[in-house]
Amino acid sequence: MSQRIVLISVLAALSISTIAACGVPAGDATLEGIPDAEIPFNLADPSTTTTSTTTTTTTLPPATTLPNDAPAETSTVPAPLPEQVNVYFLSRGDLIPVAKPIRAGFTRNELVDLLETGPDEAASPLLESAIVPGLIGQVVVQDGVATVDLDASAYDRIRERDQLDAIAQIVLTLTDNRTRAGQVLFTFDGEENLVPTPGNFFKRLVSFDDYFPLIADAVIPEPIPTTTATTALDTTPDPETSETDPETSETSETTVPE
Repeated sequence: MSQRIVLISVLAALSISTIAACGVPAGDATLEGIPDAEIPFNLADPSTTTTSTTTTTTTLPPATTLPNDAPAETSTVPAPLPEQVNVYFLSRGDLIPVAKPIRAGFTRNELVDLLETGPDEAASPLLESAIVPGLIGQVVVQDGVATVDLDASAYDRIRERDQLDAIAQIVLTLTDNRTRAGQVLFTFDGEENLVPTPGNFFKRLVSFDDYFPLIADAVIPEPIPTTTATTALDTTPDPETSETDPETSETSETTVPE
């Protein structure tokens, strides 16, 4: 053991002596700087830190602007075409249908309004009406029968000879158009009443046919002629019986006094 320690000591001494013999400098005074130009691979250059920043830019399309005078786009729904109805007025004592424009899908009250408004005097000066303001009230159609309520006081203001025309105007106008009414029943202030018809008759339920003869140039169907079988009589005298007996034949003479 002691021999091993001695050997190690000898080797250490030899190493120290060898280093001293090589002349390796020791201390700061013995250090020598190397010029930067002689340092390879630019190791002497100051270090720099590069920071990379990624920026995402979203480009929006340019806004579209209309010029001040450019018309704006609008959605136009075509209006329904108006319908035409026949409103009956008087012309020289006869009733005639006058075509009037009316809103599509019209109601019975709108039809009555046209009748109460009367004819256009400027366009048709020869037309007149027996309807007075406030005459026609409510109109209700049920089961094909139009019930028309009239104001009794307004009806009394109509001349008696014109009351037939007023009733005829109402009946013809209501039944000649799309009102689903085939007959008309009149009430006066809510009470059922008979109304005049041509021929000085009064009826409870009336229709278009009742007042058809009052329409101008109305064609009234003629009655169908009936054929009667007749037997022709032979008036030819029989020669055997037509001879005159001279003994019984007398000649009458008239003597005129002188």
